[in-house]
Amino acid sequence: SLRDKTIQQKPFIEVLSSTDFEVLSSINQIKQNMFLQFPERRLIQYDCGKLQTLDILLNRLKREKHRCLIFTQMTKMLDILELFLNHHGYTYVRLDGTTQIVQRQMLMERFNSDEKIFVFILSTRAGGIGVNLTGADTVIFYDSDWNPTMDAQAQDRCHRIGQTKDVHIYRLISRNTVEENILKKANQKRLLGDLTIDGGSFDVAYFKKNNIRDLFDQSATLEDIVRERNNYQQHLDTTRSPATTTTTVTPSTTSDNNLTLTQYEEALATVEDETDRLAADELNKEVKAELNEFNEDETN
Repeated sequence: SLRDKTIQQKPFIEVLSSTDFEVLSSINQIKQNMFLQFPERRLIQYDCGKLQTLDILLNRLKREKHRCLIFTQMTKMLDILELFLNHHGYTYVRLDGTTQIVQRQMLMERFNSDEKIFVFILSTRAGGIGVNLTGADTVIFYDSDWNPTMDAQAQDRCHRIGQTKDVHIYRLISRNTVEENILKKANQKRLLGDLTIDGGSFDVAYFKKNNIRDLFDQSATLEDIVRERNNYQQHLDTTRSPATTTTTVTPSTTSDNNLTLTQYEEALATVEDETDRLAADELNKEVKAELNEFNEDETN
C-alpha cells in the first residue's frame, strides 16, 4: 500500500538529511577530484605518442612469440611502463639501480628460464652491465642515452654467447625534440669511434667541446641549470664564510663559451635520478679501469 511505501522510504530520507550523507558527499567530491588528477589507466597511452607506438609494437611481438627488453634512462619512466604493462596484461619483471645483486641474478635466471615472461624493463645505466638476458630476442630503447656506448652495452645484453635467435633492435624517437638531436650526436660519436679505430688518430677536441651544448642550441635550459647551480654554490660559500670575499662569475657576465664540459655534465647529473647517477659512476669507473689495463699492456 501507499502507507507501506512511505514507511520504507522514510529511512532513506532520514539518511539524506543526516550528517552521514554530508560525509559521503565530501568523499564523492574527493573521488571526483582524484579522477581529474589520476585518470583511468586505460587512457595513459593516449597522452604519449611513444606509448601508442609501443602498444602496436608489443601486440605484434606478442603474436609472433618474441620476448622483449625495454630500456629507459629514468626510473620514473619505469613506473609509467609498469602501469602500461599492467593495464595490457603483459607479464614482466623490472630491474633498476635499487635492485640488489642477489636479486639481479634471480631476475635474470627467472626471465631466461620462464618463457611466459614477455617483457623485461630495465634502466639503461643499471641494466646495461653485468646482465645476460639471452632469453630475449628483441630490444626496445624507449629513450636514447647521449653516450652511444651505454646503448651499445645495453643492447648486447641479449646478443651474447648462447643466443640462438636473430636479435632485432627498435628505438623510439620523438620528432623535432631534444632527443632527436641526442640521437644525431650519438650517431656522430659512433661514426667518430669507427674512424678512430679504422683510420688511426683523429682530432676530437672540437667535438668534445660542442656535443652537449649543441643539443640545446635553441634553448637556454641547460645554461640556466648551470648558472643556478653556480649561484647556489656561491650562496653556500657566502653563508659559511661571510667574512671572506669570494670572486665569482655572475649570470649577467657568464657567456656560453665560459661554460665548460664539466659544468654541463654536473648540471645533467643534478636532474638525473640518484640511482641512475650512481650506476653511471660505477660504469665510468669500470671503463677507466679497463682503459688503464689496456694502456699498461700496451706499454709492456
